[in-house]
Amino acid sequence: MSDHRAIYEEADRRWTQYLMLQLAVVLGYIIIFIPFINYLYLVCLLIASIVLTIVIMRFIKQCG
Repeated sequence: MSDHRAIYEEADRRWTQYLMLQLAVVLGYIIIFIPFINYLYLVCLLIASIVLTIVIMRFIKQCG
């Protein structure tokens, strides 16, 4: 039973991280007008997206 609870908590954490990433994408529409910060922001957003995708894929593999 504790194994199901751990999977539930990790899934909830991953969902929260995904929502934060989507919020960061929406914030990117505002930051795009700031000259230097927009490039740095987009690179960081790309890296965060790739890392989160890898983490979610590992979680799905663990569940399957």
